[in-house]
Amino acid sequence: MNIILPCAVETFFKETMSAGRISVLTDAVDTLNVRHARAGSEKDEDLIKRIILTTTGFDAVNYAVKSRLLDQLTVLFRELFRLQPS
Repeated sequence: MNIILPCAVETFFKETMSAGRISVLTDAVDTLNVRHARAGSEKDEDLIKRIILTTTGFDAVNYAVKSRLLDQLTVLFRELFRLQPS
């Protein structure tokens, strides 16, 4: 699974971290729930959610998505230190 963040999300992450508002980010990750996700079409959304329900379940998918998202946010966090003026 790959997580691709839009540029606006990367900017929001960096600004939020720079402002010391990590609780905003932890709250967002904590409340992430694939059950509330939307797809491009209602038909696709129904199919995806049915597959999740009949296989691993939402808890497992939520865990996987959060884990990958945290991996991506870790990459952005490291970039903050490389981009800071010395």
